[in-house]
Amino acid sequence: MACYNQDYSELKSHMRSSSTSRASAKPKRSRIRSIVTFLQVLILVGISSSVGVGLAMFVNLSTILPKVQTIEAPEATIVYSADGVILARIFREDRTNVPLKDIPEALRNATIAIEDARFYEHSGVDMRGIARALWQNLRGHRILQGGSTITQQLARNVYLTQEKTVER
Repeated sequence: MACYNQDYSELKSHMRSSSTSRASAKPKRSRIRSIVTFLQVLILVGISSSVGVGLAMFVNLSTILPKVQTIEAPEATIVYSADGVILARIFREDRTNVPLKDIPEALRNATIAIEDARFYEHSGVDMRGIARALWQNLRGHRILQGGSTITQQLARNVYLTQEKTVER
């Protein structure tokens, strides 16, 4: 047990020295806390900015791009003789538009199963599929597979080229 003089001066000096050691620990904690807070604010600003830019791009593109219903897919040009016999079919892409109601449900389901198995689980962009494709492409050091959904394939076929690039 410590013995202190009558006016408790030793006790006061002892208390002062222990409080200064506690005070010196506080700036380290507050500095770390400040850095963590700064990083949290920085991340929040980054996310908010990304969402804002994404919304602005969506609004801008939705006013510029034509409606899907108005887009006409290229079909073959059919050349007939005077008596109605088909002489030739000229085409870059040979397709015939068929109403959806005329396509058997089994064919629709088979197409969805092979092209976009998670079609009913996402809203047009499959982030899991994109991550999987990115991982496979990085591991293979080249473009091995795509992560596009049926919706993204429609957009690519209508608005972009068939070129396989990372940007696309």
